This record gives sequence, C-alpha cells and structure tokens, in this order.
Amino acid sequence: MSFTDQKPRVVTTDDLAAHWSGYKDGSHFRCYLCGHKFKLGDTWRWVYDNDGDGAHAGNFMVCSDCDGEGVQKMTAAGLIEQQSVRIPGLSGEWTQVEAKYDYHKDKCRCPNCGGLGVPWRGWFTCYDCDCRALVSDGRSFVR
Repeated sequence: MSFTDQKPRVVTTDDLAAHWSGYKDGSHFRCYLCGHKFKLGDTWRWVYDNDGDGAHAGNFMVCSDCDGEGVQKMTAAGLIEQQSVRIPGLSGEWTQVEAKYDYHKDKCRCPNCGGLGVPWRGWFTCYDCDCRALVSDGRSFVR
C-alpha cells in the first residue's frame, strides 16, 4: 500500500530517509499545517487536495494533532483564522516579535534574521532561525 491511500500511518525509518518536497534527506518530512517535523513513531497522513482553488490547492502531509474531520475542506486561511492565537502542533514556547513579514517585499527573506525561508499555506517558515510568520498579517513568532 502506498501513502497515497490517505490513511493514517506510523513514521518508519524509511519514511524519515525518503525524498519529501524535493529534498532527498528527509528534512522536509513534516506537517504542512503546523510545521511539526515527524519523528519515528509519529502518526501522519498524506492528504490529496488538488481539487482546491488558487494558491491553497495542493497535496500535503498532516500530523495527528492537525488531522481531523474535514481537513481536506479546510483552507489555509480558515486554519489561520481559527488558530491565530497559537501555533498548533509546534512544541516549545513561541513569542511574537516586532519584525513584520511582508510577502510583497520580503518574498523568501526572513524579517527576523534575513535568512531564507518559504511562504506556504499561509505561513512563512525561516530555515535559518526557525521563526514563523503569518503571511496574512505579517506577525512573526520565535521560540
């Protein structure tokens, strides 16, 4: 059986080493809704969502904390609106900082450290300082 059956599965060592999102080292094997990096034994599910519209369409992986009834019908904007007070599924304390992310100005540059990151599904994620920012209003958070 393939992960494309959309059934929940437990992370294996093969999953951790597989090619995900164009990266060959497993570094991007994560929940696309909250950013949780999967570890051995975690439960995850691949979700088919290519029937969506505009920028929110696309297949993604989801952790057991973010997965739930109707997850395929949720839009990135809907998730952000419901969970804007906290960053779901991410461990540790997150604090809002003064730096603001502006998609049109910053694109793939972090407002906190100037490093590279990716805006995706409503969140900007910096790969250098591991901060998160909401694309919709620019609020930035650090651990």
